Amino acid sequence: MKSMFSDEPVVHIAVKEEGGSVTMWNGVKTGIKELSENWNRTKGSKVSLYTYTNCDEVELLLNGKSLGRKKNPTDACHRNQILWKDIPYEKGTLQAVGYSASQRQKVSPIAHHEISTTGNAVRLIVTPDKQTWKADGEDLQHLRITAVDSKGRKVWDCQDEVSISIDGDARIAAIGNGNIFGDEISTTGNTCHLYKGTALVILRSALKPSTVTLRVSSPKFKTVTCKLISLHQLSIISAK
Repeated sequence: MKSMFSDEPVVHIAVKEEGGSVTMWNGVKTGIKELSENWNRTKGSKVSLYTYTNCDEVELLLNGKSLGRKKNPTDACHRNQILWKDIPYEKGTLQAVGYSASQRQKVSPIAHHEISTTGNAVRLIVTPDKQTWKADGEDLQHLRITAVDSKGRKVWDCQDEVSISIDGDARIAAIGNGNIFGDEISTTGNTCHLYKGTALVILRSALKPSTVTLRVSSPKFKTVTCKLISLHQLSIISAK
């Protein structure tokens, strides 16, 4: 969407996952393809991917070695999405570099995106979406739970189950992972599986200022806590 509706130079790698088609209630199969930034693959496999871009050209590099350059298509149906077929997987870093052709026909890089092979997930982190949380009984706080490796990179293929508990004057408004193909369709309760390495919990404040401690636990990872203080005007947040 950004490549189509923004003037800011952008290039983004989206790997096509196998399968992804679903059967709708009326029996018609859709052509939905699941895309990801997961570069943890099987040795010897090949992948196809898109580079979404508003640049004139994109170069793809695998561990510093160029896999070629392609121009941005000009027809309306394929504009801003460049398809790369049967890229041989290799552990490391896949880079996409966007270029703009100047009036003098010189080509210079203006955008960059890369995805990397990660290690195993070693811990969870919790990230609140804002620094203010009003104690008015209506304000929501969105907290993203992410599984990361030893270098702090999101591990896309981590799907462990997590459990949420809270102490303080607030309640869980919803929990989920965004997987429209999965079986966890309910947003109630206090457990869910990570999807593409993440999940989301939404808390609703109470009417009185309160210190709220959220705990995320999993059999595989050390419990992580996030402390939030809801006030009439602002909140104080810390996580460890």
